[in-house]
Amino acid sequence: MRNQKNRNKKLAIIISLVMAVSSMATCEAAFATDSIDSGLTKKVTEKQQKALNAGIPVKDQADNPDSDFEVLTKAEKNGTDMRLMDEVTDQGYFMYGDITPNLTILQKNKKAFELTTKTSQKVGYYDTMQGGCTDGKYLYYVLYNRNKENSKIAKIRISDMKVMKVSKALGTEHGNDICYNSDTGMLVVVHNSTHKKRISEIDPTTLKVVNTLDVKIPTSLEGAPDSTVKNIIGFRGISYDPVTDQYVLFCKGRIVFLVLDAEFNPLRVIRPTEQKPDPLMYQGMDLSQQYIYLVESSASYKYYNIIAAYDREGNYVGKIFTRKGWEIENMCHVGSTCYVGFYTAYYKKAYKYVYKYVKKNGKKKKKKVKVSYKKLVRANYTYKFKLQKPVE
Repeated sequence: MRNQKNRNKKLAIIISLVMAVSSMATCEAAFATDSIDSGLTKKVTEKQQKALNAGIPVKDQADNPDSDFEVLTKAEKNGTDMRLMDEVTDQGYFMYGDITPNLTILQKNKKAFELTTKTSQKVGYYDTMQGGCTDGKYLYYVLYNRNKENSKIAKIRISDMKVMKVSKALGTEHGNDICYNSDTGMLVVVHNSTHKKRISEIDPTTLKVVNTLDVKIPTSLEGAPDSTVKNIIGFRGISYDPVTDQYVLFCKGRIVFLVLDAEFNPLRVIRPTEQKPDPLMYQGMDLSQQYIYLVESSASYKYYNIIAAYDREGNYVGKIFTRKGWEIENMCHVGSTCYVGFYTAYYKKAYKYVYKYVKKNGKKKKKKVKVSYKKLVRANYTYKFKLQKPVE
């Protein structure tokens, strides 16, 4: 009997130990599972955030202007973390860090709309896009002649990309940027060349200059030290704010924005906060009630052309990555749809007929011969995209 009790006692101890070990294993497994799940959740969140903020290029059709240019983030590819902003108020569109939107080239009769060709401009003359803007119905583009340091303006109807009119040479020099004043109904161009502080107003119906002036900058302005104001030597970009009836210009000489009243009198300076330096060149600009958009181009295939966004006080918000290879020139928008203009130049193989002397039966004879040569092409295209924001 005593031996039986001892056996029972030992068996109970063994069973208790087994249950304890099993319980510990279950707890450890549960703890391990929780840790693994927590780690995975953290990892996915970081990847999603990185995709939303930085934009990961996975597809690039930029070398073919007749096809859509597409750059997708992983979040966009999954179709769960991003959505288009289809409903936007008149106050503009929104930025949430860096984004890489899908770009679609504007077409005419199912072919890429190339500005130089469609406006019947010859290479070597008014063949290079500069500033661009819209009044909501038409796109207006500056066509620059580098040989004569002069420019024209082309007017294109957005609905069918019909060229409505091309101006004569306007004397607007480089015409680096252009905007539309919805109050006066005038186009306003910054020259940014020989007369760096010169501005011209253009009638959008006749495409003729109605007024030209040189902006006089005082020695002191709100928002910047006198040394900064003194070193503003000209203007690269211009946009109009219909709410305040003021212009915002991007300056040359100092990286600042200058606010002008409706009569082009300087009011104050906006100094943008620092951003990570990029090997880019400053071009035109655009404006909404929330943001100032600064267009920056790259002459290298290694870097994206970007649009840097700042709030209205100059605080850096983020970048819009567009495409590589070509030179971005301008940006404008209608609601949430943005239009960006690009310039490119390259050589292509072409053929022509020339006369050469050949010997035939011991005599020289003039003969028409087909030969190949490298032909310079300068082309200008417009893409559109919609800005996006994360799903809340």
